[in-house]
Amino acid sequence: MSFSLQFLALKYLSENYKEMGKGLHNLPYEIDYSVAIKKLAAMGAAVDTLTEKQREYLFGAEK
Repeated sequence: MSFSLQFLALKYLSENYKEMGKGLHNLPYEIDYSVAIKKLAAMGAAVDTLTEKQREYLFGAEK
């Protein structure tokens, strides 16, 4: 996983460095998320998503 993240970070930086400027930058969330999803899939697992009923319970129904 570590090498995957490092590779994708370098790929992102090499493709976007002109727009980024000097300094420290956070990498997009999607890079970490995509590696995590692929790792879970390789292990036979997946990320659960909330049902509509669970969302309503957590966040309240908008009326």
